[in-house]
Amino acid sequence: MRDAMAYSSDIDRGWAWLVVASSFIIHTLTYGVAWSTGVYNTIFIDAFGDSKSVTAWAGSLTSASMYAVGPLASVLTNKFGCRPIVMVGGALSAGGLMLSFFAPNIFYLYFSFGIMTGMGFGIAFIPAITAVAHCFEKYRGIATGITVSGVGVGTFIFPPVITLLRHAFGWRSSLLLVGSICLNICVCGALLRPVRRVELRQDKPKVFDVTAFRKCAYLFLVCNNVLVCFGLSIVYLHLMAFAEVSGRTENESSMLMSSIGVANLIGRFALGSFGNHTRVNVVIVYSVCFILSGMTASFYPVLSNSYIAMVTLSSLFGFFTACFGALLPALLVQILGIHRFANGYGFLMIFMALGQMIGGPFAGLLYDITGSYDTSFYVGGSFIILGGVLPLFKACRKKVDNEMSEMEVAVVEEEKQPLPAA
Repeated sequence: MRDAMAYSSDIDRGWAWLVVASSFIIHTLTYGVAWSTGVYNTIFIDAFGDSKSVTAWAGSLTSASMYAVGPLASVLTNKFGCRPIVMVGGALSAGGLMLSFFAPNIFYLYFSFGIMTGMGFGIAFIPAITAVAHCFEKYRGIATGITVSGVGVGTFIFPPVITLLRHAFGWRSSLLLVGSICLNICVCGALLRPVRRVELRQDKPKVFDVTAFRKCAYLFLVCNNVLVCFGLSIVYLHLMAFAEVSGRTENESSMLMSSIGVANLIGRFALGSFGNHTRVNVVIVYSVCFILSGMTASFYPVLSNSYIAMVTLSSLFGFFTACFGALLPALLVQILGIHRFANGYGFLMIFMALGQMIGGPFAGLLYDITGSYDTSFYVGGSFIILGGVLPLFKACRKKVDNEMSEMEVAVVEEEKQPLPAA
């Protein structure tokens, strides 16, 4: 047991902002590729000729594995620190994408493109956001908003980039090149050294803490994430294929994904800043945004005859779903306290994985049965809406007032927890 911890001139300034920049790039690369699997979904359908439900598992497993590895990433982060774990995740994801170059069939891609790449992204993502949370106190909301805005940037950049690389070098070589780009996750991870802190007192940390599940509000948040991720998986994985079936060109279809990315970027800044206001109820904003995003997803089949309408829907969908990244970390800190943030986020990602893993293939199966994506988008939008209206929000509102007194205790306990060693 060592003496240690806790305040330094680097908190909220100095190196902490370089950590934000590095984490921003990590989010751009991890989510940019993971949420652009819809581009490769159409490519794999053409390349291997399997049914849409069978093909959808490759892209669905990427996001599912990214989230499912969350608890392991949390344990490794608490034990070894943010820097080495991000670098390991970057190497693993890049390796998975590069190995996909050799894919003889879709089932090979289940492992390389799906499980291996997704696990690498998940291992890198948790310590990246955790490093930012530990480097800030006063400006934590702003720093987190900047960091997660990388998701929007990545979703905007990668669909057209992947399409361009595919036409220029072929889809196999495009995977090789995207994997090389993702090696930059390792470079960014090397910059995540912990901030300097004045040592006061430090107890041995818990690397596997399940106490989050004692919170009723956290359990409702778990249910919310399963339903929402189910719907998100359908939209992100099948929107391009749906657009092409509706008569859009490949470039027009990829622009729909880019529209989501641009709006998501704007939404993360806007909702992050709005949610940081002391008079704003984060839970209510989080709820309303998902209800609106679910309604937007449900309107895709209705307005598919108009490309302008589809672009508008994509922009609205991207903006409202930005609440997932912009408000969820703040909501978790509010419910659990910073000292249980990493573990709480890690376990939550398992349930995100469940929704992501089921949603995409289920929508593909509905297409194989009905010959249309309409039902898939109606179901996906309904699940997102249901996630938005769960009694979670009323429960959270009651619990927040009761738990505010616990926050003072949490702060004291937080000071007993060490930051991960570099």
